[in-house]
Amino acid sequence: MKYSPEQEEQSSADLILQLLRYRSKLISNGQSHNSYEKQFKGLITTLLWSHTEAYGKYKGCRYWSKGALESLDKHNGKVVTNKTIDPTHALRHEHLFPRKDTIDLLFELDSPTIDAVSNILELNIGVVVTVEEDSRLSKKGNREDVWKRYRDANILVEQKGDGGIKN
Repeated sequence: MKYSPEQEEQSSADLILQLLRYRSKLISNGQSHNSYEKQFKGLITTLLWSHTEAYGKYKGCRYWSKGALESLDKHNGKVVTNKTIDPTHALRHEHLFPRKDTIDLLFELDSPTIDAVSNILELNIGVVVTVEEDSRLSKKGNREDVWKRYRDANILVEQKGDGGIKN
């Protein structure tokens, strides 16, 4: 059964909410410990990937850097992700606002609600970049200006409509 990208995004948000509520319950009952925190981070990381890849990891992704588009042209429309084939122009699906920072914001929610989670997930946007561009990006995001680390790294990004580059 195929699900719409909107359903994929909503499912991720719903599951993140449930995990955060369970985490809050464990913390309030004094039952949380480092192993749980590690597991919660791992599960939420997986859900953040699912959320940002709802329209497609590469083709279908809404935002592409200029370098990523040049890589696509260089390889005749083929998505090359293997650094052995192209060490600097291989593609990566990157999170506009770093996942670690997104998880930190989610964990800061005292009483998680679907609205609060959805507001944070608005920062969870995929951008296709080259390996070389990815290496220039700061690892720390800026919630007030999510595009700042791209500007600081001199990476130009184009929006490809609602569905990104089609197959």
